Amino acid sequence: MNKCGKCHLCCEYLLVPLSEIPDDAAEFFRTWGVVVGKSGDGAILKIYSPCQHFSGVGCAIYKKRPIYCREYECENRNVLAGKRSQAV
Repeated sequence: MNKCGKCHLCCEYLLVPLSEIPDDAAEFFRTWGVVVGKSGDGAILKIYSPCQHFSGVGCAIYKKRPIYCREYECENRNVLAGKRSQAV
């Protein structure tokens, strides 16, 4: 199981940071159920796409998870640690 907390954001969502997003593009994404939010000076797309190894309470292969998952820097953890001012 994961050791980072209980949000599971990284296991359930694909987060795509963008430097900017035009209003018409944001509306298009929203029609497909994509959450469009602010992130610093840019935007972020939050796409629901759960990992096949997400067990509902954490990572079922935590000790053998891929390098991408091992090196992922959680923005919500950064907020809690005071490294960033706003959660995703």
